Order: sequence, then C-alpha cells, then structure tokens
Amino acid sequence: MSRVSFDRAVEYYDDTRGFAPGVAEAIRDAIVDYTQARVTSSRFLELGIGTGRIALPFIEAGYDYTGVDISLDMMNLLNQKLAKIEAGDGASASRHFKYQLQQADITQALSFAPNSFDVVITVHVLHLVEDWQTVLAQAKQVLKKPDGWLIIAYDSPRNRNNHEKSQAQSPQTLEMDLDPMRVVNAKWDEIIRELGIEPRSLRPGIWLADETLETYLRKELHATTVQKVALLEYERPPISLAQMAARHQARMYSGDWNLPDEAHAKASRKLQNWLDSEYGEQANQLIVTKGDFNAVTAKWNA
Repeated sequence: MSRVSFDRAVEYYDDTRGFAPGVAEAIRDAIVDYTQARVTSSRFLELGIGTGRIALPFIEAGYDYTGVDISLDMMNLLNQKLAKIEAGDGASASRHFKYQLQQADITQALSFAPNSFDVVITVHVLHLVEDWQTVLAQAKQVLKKPDGWLIIAYDSPRNRNNHEKSQAQSPQTLEMDLDPMRVVNAKWDEIIRELGIEPRSLRPGIWLADETLETYLRKELHATTVQKVALLEYERPPISLAQMAARHQARMYSGDWNLPDEAHAKASRKLQNWLDSEYGEQANQLIVTKGDFNAVTAKWNA
C-alpha cells in the first residue's frame, strides 16, 4: 500500500508546516479540554508524529506520549528538540519527559497491546496512505474503552472562497484576506493540467471527506460516538504569494515530488511568469490568514 516518508522534507518541514507561536499549545489545550485527559494518568498515541508539531507541547507539559512514524529522520529531529529542552537552563533544566518514539508503518500491525491508550491522535496523515481503513482499525484496537477518544484532526484555512475572490479583484488592490496558499496552489494545479498531467495523480492517497470518515467509523468500525468538532480557530504564520510559489518551485510539498523534472521546470517558469505579471512587487507582501483546527472524533463502548 502507498505510504510516504518525509525524510527528504526534514530540513524545511517545521518552517513550512509549523504553527505561529502559541498555536501548538492552544491545540494541545483544546484536545485536552475535549478529551478530559489528565497529565497524571492519560496515555497518548500519535500516528504520524513527524517532528512533533502536535506532540511537543504535550510532552513538555508532562503527558505520557508515544509517537509512531515511518520517517526516522523526522523523529530524530524531535528527539533533538526534546534533548535540548531537557538539558536547558533555568526552570527547564534537568527535566525528564515521558515519551517514546517508534519507527513503524502505521498500515502494518502496531506493537501495542489492546486498550493501551486514552487518546489516539492522527493529524494530516490519513491522506498519505491508501489503506487508511487499516490505520483506523488499529487505532480502535489500541484505544481504551469506553473512555478513550480517537482524534482524526486537520488544520485548514478558514476562508475557503479566497481564490474565487482573488479572480475578481485587481492585483493592484491586493486584499489582506487573500490566502496565498490557496491562490498559488490553485494556479499551480491549473498549470500542471495545462501540461497534460492531472495533479491528483501525483499525490499519495486521497483527501478524505469528513462524511466518509464518519460513515466508516459508524458502519464499519461500529463506533458508538462519532462527532465532527471545531477545536480551535487560530492565526496562521504570515506568508506571501512569492514565498508560496517558491515552495512549489523547490518541491517542498509531497504532491510535487513525483512530477517529472522537465514538467516541473516548465511549471515553475509558468508560475513565476504569472506571479510577476499579475502581482508584481505585491507578490512579496506578507499576509496573515485565519485557520481552523477541526477533527472527526470517535469512541467505543467496552
């Protein structure tokens, strides 16, 4: 089954996927409030822990946290962060965190006993694997019942109509609610299609609708409680149209990794020409947008 290792993205992952200061802690607090987890007794498991953008605040707060990822390099970076904090000066000196990391393919059998974890989290991971059903089945198996929570979360831009709005506005009056990620991604996909390639064919797995997950959890995994929840609204790090374009030109997203070199070079030139002609110097304007941290959640009776 298809799965993706982010070894090649380690050096720039946090810079391109990270949160603004304080947001990761707010996400932790929202999940804790929702699940009623306790720092003294609750055990967490994150499937696809990566460099710890979700996990780090939990671990720093003293939670018992286990993470699994196929990328050893990503987890090594998380280990380095935690070692630096543990060895730090002042109030954080000589801290000893309760965590363990395990390299594993989450589409294969996990080496954890049934009913081991109070909360199982996966954030922006299921779209990277074809066999997402197996991942969810294993999450159910290791989750404590009846009180454990499965949190299938994702962060997304708040303003979903920004691209449509941008088509009607003049580039000379660039609005602050323009979303550089959405606008540049839409243009990049348009260019790829012009080259005769369907962008979706380059991307691993599929993007799952909330309704698909909810139906599967209820009908196939027999979850007794399934909810769609908005956990947090937050402010995303500022980014410009030019910076977003540069990410595609540098192949920083997994959807660009399988694009043939010649097609990528042509697409990069076309994207730059569009950016220069449509926005000029304003392409360098930093824009702050809002985001939502949402989740589909589930729990089972004993």
